[in-house]
Amino acid sequence: MTELLCYHQAMWNIFMRQALMEERLTDHLQGHMDEIYHLKQNLAYAEEKMAYLSYERTKAIWEVLESFKSRTAKLETLQQATQVETMEYLGSCPQEFLFRFTSLLFSLAAILLAFVSTVCTCPLPLVSSRLRTCITLMLIGLGALAWQKWHTIPTVDWQAWVPSRWRLCSRDSGSPSEGP
Repeated sequence: MTELLCYHQAMWNIFMRQALMEERLTDHLQGHMDEIYHLKQNLAYAEEKMAYLSYERTKAIWEVLESFKSRTAKLETLQQATQVETMEYLGSCPQEFLFRFTSLLFSLAAILLAFVSTVCTCPLPLVSSRLRTCITLMLIGLGALAWQKWHTIPTVDWQAWVPSRWRLCSRDSGSPSEGP
């Protein structure tokens, strides 16, 4: 009888362990199922949000395009009206247009003459003697050579020759309050 009781107790322990394992398995599966459900909900929410955002962006782009279309249409009508007005004005006052055009040509000619006279008088002191003429020609030749070979000389070499306070975009130059 004791063997039967032991056997019954062992069976009962096995049954309880099996029930406990089934309960743990069920809880574990339920946790995974809940997690899958939440992931599906989050995915659906993300898809809905992306669709809404893409719709809003498309709507904003469409509004900008419509705004640009209306602006270009306004500019085109303004340009056409201005052209018609200008043509009417020029057609009604050809003498005034001719006077203004002539005045503009005289102004340009005066500027050109001032430029030519400045260019002609500037180098005369540089060529008044043979030494000055040779130095001037040598400097012009060196300038032309440097201009031709500009791309072959690295920037680092130019920065070594040009003081930092002369450079426009110098990072290491002192502030103006420090002085030269």
